[in-house]
Amino acid sequence: MTISRWHSKTLRILTALLLFATLVYIIDRGFFAFGKGRWIDAQFFYVAGRCWLNHDLPYNFELFNWHWQDVFETQAISSFVYPPSLAFLAIPLGLFPWDIAKWVLNAINLLAFLGVWFFTFRLTVTHPHVNSRSLKPWIFLIFSGFISAIPSVLYIGQMGLIALCGILGSFYAWQYRQSWLFGIFFVLSTFKPQISFIPLVYLLAIADRRFLLPSLLFATFAMLSPLLGQSGAFLDIPHQLVESYRIHLALPFNDRSNYVSLPALFGKTELSSLAIAAGLVVALSVALALAYLYKRNCSRGASQSFKQPTLDNVQADPVRHLQILLALVAALIPIQKYDLVVYIPLLGTLPILVERHQILPLLAMILAVARIDNLETIVGIAFGENVSPIVDFLVNGMTGAIFFFVFIGWMRETWIASSRKPVH
Repeated sequence: MTISRWHSKTLRILTALLLFATLVYIIDRGFFAFGKGRWIDAQFFYVAGRCWLNHDLPYNFELFNWHWQDVFETQAISSFVYPPSLAFLAIPLGLFPWDIAKWVLNAINLLAFLGVWFFTFRLTVTHPHVNSRSLKPWIFLIFSGFISAIPSVLYIGQMGLIALCGILGSFYAWQYRQSWLFGIFFVLSTFKPQISFIPLVYLLAIADRRFLLPSLLFATFAMLSPLLGQSGAFLDIPHQLVESYRIHLALPFNDRSNYVSLPALFGKTELSSLAIAAGLVVALSVALALAYLYKRNCSRGASQSFKQPTLDNVQADPVRHLQILLALVAALIPIQKYDLVVYIPLLGTLPILVERHQILPLLAMILAVARIDNLETIVGIAFGENVSPIVDFLVNGMTGAIFFFVFIGWMRETWIASSRKPVH
């Protein structure tokens, strides 16, 4: 018994040390690495904040470029295309000098990552299939911290971690019936619509109207208020948005072959737009279908909260639904490599899958795709930079495609296994 206790204590100490080492790795890569592209996206949010503080809309590229030149003394490299809700972050950043604001955003992103970890852990340990005293949730949480997209977000100052924290926080607030908290996290999730749209559609479909009403009113205010009271005609905003988006898409970085999803398979061909539209339709259809299955199970007497141990069926389990939706976002929605932070909760919640055959294929593919920056570096070293289309096709598109089809096979096995369980 003494040896067993000593062994258990040793494992917990080692787990704590690994958790600390993961944080050190992320802070080192995200805070103390410098080079090309450092804070490149943070510059857009800072200049947007300066625009709003001067009662100018950042969607007017001429005004945005003027403020950019005022801060950085160069021409703006692109336009601002983020949602108006981002004003709630951009305006406070704009109050600081740039040399302070960039570090403030770094700290906010680190806090967002810790928030993602917290909500992922809560979703896992409160699940009926997980022993909350087991080390397994901690181990998978540590694995999720080594996804290469995490330091990338910190390095360039992207919004993926904040939006992901918003998605998971919205699930948490819905779980505990905190409508005001749901509204706050809902707004945060809109900072990056590419990764949040599908999960939010699912959440809006399963939550009841009384719970949603105050949250949606707050979210509507957050989206519209930054557009009001600014210089220029309100009716000019749609034109400014279209023009800003056109400028944004013209950047080589936004070439469709750079996506880490199925649309990258088609590169610059006409089929690329069709693949993007089809992927969005499929992901949206799956989200609505899962919401319908959940609501149907609730109408049969299941609880609206997934804290109850009665949810032993994938058709009635919102955490598994979240896994499915985040996997579809990674595979079908046009996102960049740094957006693969969506794999953090997908990895962290794997302990809810109780059978090994459910976990291992998915875990292998997550690690393969989530470390895509490393894979591309290896291929680039082997073949040189002159074959970037091959790298884009093989690494970006094919890994997304393989992951998608493996995930479909895994879900089929899981669905059949859960359907065979006796109903209590």
